[in-house]
Amino acid sequence: MSTEPRATRDLLRALAADAPSRSALVTLALVAGAVALAPFVAPYDPNAMRDFVRDQFLAPSWSHPFGTDSAGRDVLSRVLHGGRVSLGVATLAVAVSVLFGTLWGAAAGYANRAVDDVMMRCTDAVMALPRILLLILVASVLREPTAAALALLLGVTSWPAMSRVVRAEVRALRSRDYVIASQALGATWWRRLRTHLLPAVLPLVIVNATLAFASVIPLEATLSFLGLGLHPPTPSWGNILLDGTDQVAAHWWLVLFPALAIVVTVVAVTALGDRLQQLLDPRGAAL
Repeated sequence: MSTEPRATRDLLRALAADAPSRSALVTLALVAGAVALAPFVAPYDPNAMRDFVRDQFLAPSWSHPFGTDSAGRDVLSRVLHGGRVSLGVATLAVAVSVLFGTLWGAAAGYANRAVDDVMMRCTDAVMALPRILLLILVASVLREPTAAALALLLGVTSWPAMSRVVRAEVRALRSRDYVIASQALGATWWRRLRTHLLPAVLPLVIVNATLAFASVIPLEATLSFLGLGLHPPTPSWGNILLDGTDQVAAHWWLVLFPALAIVVTVVAVTALGDRLQQLLDPRGAAL
């Protein structure tokens, strides 16, 4: 990746002019809009248990486009409301990761060699921990984590990758003429970092945040699928999947539709992140 400062507005302009990126953005906008408006567009209460005998395991139809589950609950309504939870957890987790990872990486990149070495060894120690095993361990201790606790757990275990990217870019940029000139004019280290270095690494942060978001969604779904994430009656894409795993052959819609929601969202976010990387790479399309 280029170490030249990239204006975020130039990156967004190039993104808007790129057809694959527009397709990914439209897909994400549709998914985000549907889950954000779930209270208004969902046809039923996601937790309402209807007539147990009459409405149990109804196949997809006009009245229930995604069918119903073992309790007679409308799967479409649960997928829409579950998306609010899953995407909300992912967004908060990425925000925690970006905030801590960017500040830690920028401080390490601008510090002297000794401080940088200590900070990076701490980062390496966190990265050396098996993340999924750590998540399972902590989630099992918490027993029934809230959405905020789950997001915080996912965020504090994903910041090292972000910090290493930011640290490498800051170290490359701090010797540039405009940074040295700012120092010669008496600007404090924090002012140099805030004014010159952090804006320059922002496009890289956006790219890595996008890719992190794509990895957090299935991770949250995995924890919920294992029964270690959010517990019913709160719907999430993971625990909706869990409800249908023992009846896949007979009641395929219980797994198909939440799985499709996860796949479509992750593919769109990944495609957007990959395209952002290409736009930032000097060997790819120029901004």
